[in-house]
Amino acid sequence: VTRGGGSGYFGPGALAGTVELESADPRDRPTLLGSLAYGSRDSLDAQASGTFLSGPGFATVSAAYARGDGFIPVVAADRGPADRPAPYEQASAALRGVIRVAPDTELQANVSGFIDHRERGTAFTANRSEGADASLRIVGRGAWGYSALAYLQTRSFASQFASVSAGRVSASQTLDQYNTPATGIGARFEIVPPVGAGRDLRLGIDVRDVTGRTQENYTYVG
Repeated sequence: VTRGGGSGYFGPGALAGTVELESADPRDRPTLLGSLAYGSRDSLDAQASGTFLSGPGFATVSAAYARGDGFIPVVAADRGPADRPAPYEQASAALRGVIRVAPDTELQANVSGFIDHRERGTAFTANRSEGADASLRIVGRGAWGYSALAYLQTRSFASQFASVSAGRVSASQTLDQYNTPATGIGARFEIVPPVGAGRDLRLGIDVRDVTGRTQENYTYVG
């Protein structure tokens, strides 16, 4: 469920305001959901999720997988021997658990991860992205609402770049970012004091620390 509001005009397409996201109630969702699709270029797309209820708590698990041989990203009239299809493969999984630890208090835990491997249509243009997230949150829903969140995020990215010769005859590697790891650690605390029906006042603080580095091999090509 999304709720938005605000005003202001800064030019064509401008938007100002706030957006609030609320999780769907798991009791309103089917216990199991899934889909499977197959298409051209040997492409496959599969998704599945499950919801498990236990007294005042619940858990949800989801997973997805997709792959394909890809298409040649250069129009036929401009292609050369160096051009080839751009395949891809990606997968993700997530686990969320919620348990009521007091009449108006919930403890929520989340763990998720993903991988994404693909190419851009020539030799020496592979890309790889991987990541994982974990969080722990306490939510109070009494007269004075509050939430306290702590989270960890890790990312790894690798990317290659190529120089294509005249006539698109061959490709030569110019850059190999073989690893760019990054880690984010953060926390947030928020209180929602009562200020009257139809009004929300939110007071809070966010703290976040991010570290990362780039590891690469490159060749100067003029």
